[in-house]
Amino acid sequence: MPELPEVESTRRALLADLEGRRIVAAAVARPRMVRRQENPADFSRRLEGRVIARLHRHGKFLLADVGAAADGPDFVWVTHLGMSGRIQLAAVREEADARRAWDLFLVDLGPVLSGLRPFIERAETANGVFYRVQVGPFASLQAAESLCDELKQRNASCFVI
Repeated sequence: MPELPEVESTRRALLADLEGRRIVAAAVARPRMVRRQENPADFSRRLEGRVIARLHRHGKFLLADVGAAADGPDFVWVTHLGMSGRIQLAAVREEADARRAWDLFLVDLGPVLSGLRPFIERAETANGVFYRVQVGPFASLQAAESLCDELKQRNASCFVI
C-alpha cells in the first residue's frame, strides 16, 4: 500500500496532465476494479467526454472532480493506487512466451530470483492482450524496490507495481 507522501507526489505529478483535460476515452483493464460501481458495465462510458476540474487527495485516495456530461451530473472519480508490492519483469503477447521469459530470467538471474515464484497476469489493454511476468508480493514496498534495484544492477529491466 502506498504511503501518503507517495500519493501526494503522484497527485502533483499528474496535475499538469489531468486538470482541465477532457476524458476522450476510458477503458477498464481489470473489471474487478469497478465491481462496486452501481453499474460497472457502463463505467467507461460515464467518464468519457467529461473534464477533470480538480485533482486532489483525501488520505491515500486520489479524487478527480469530474464535470458534468450531457447525460449526467458532476461526480467524483475516486482512485486508490493500491500498490501490490510486486515487480514486473516483462510483458509479452502470448502466455507461453511469458513462461519462457520467466525460465530465461531464472537462467540469467537465478541467484537473485531464487525462492521467488512467477505471477503471470493477463492484461487486456487498448493495444491488445499482454501477459505480464511479475514476482511478489513482497513484505514491503522497500523490499520490492531493493530487489528491483539489484536486478537493474544486473542489467535487467523491471519496475515496482
